[in-house]
Amino acid sequence: MAATRVRHHSASFEAIGVLNRVTVVDGEALPTALELAREEIAALDLACSRFRSDSELAAINRARGRTVRVSPLLLEA
Repeated sequence: MAATRVRHHSASFEAIGVLNRVTVVDGEALPTALELAREEIAALDLACSRFRSDSELAAINRARGRTVRVSPLLLEA
């Protein structure tokens, strides 16, 4: 039995200091998948970055032990 070859469609972008690659089997889905990946990484960066002064993590560090409300995303990370 011959194997069916599946074609993959990929795109890459740089964010958070690394190269990120999105790969899908439906080429028409690539723009949407790429946008979703960019949005998710941007949200992670805003919540968790130790390099951004406006991140939630930076706010926790500035709080010096005081209670800080955080997003579910940061809590999960």
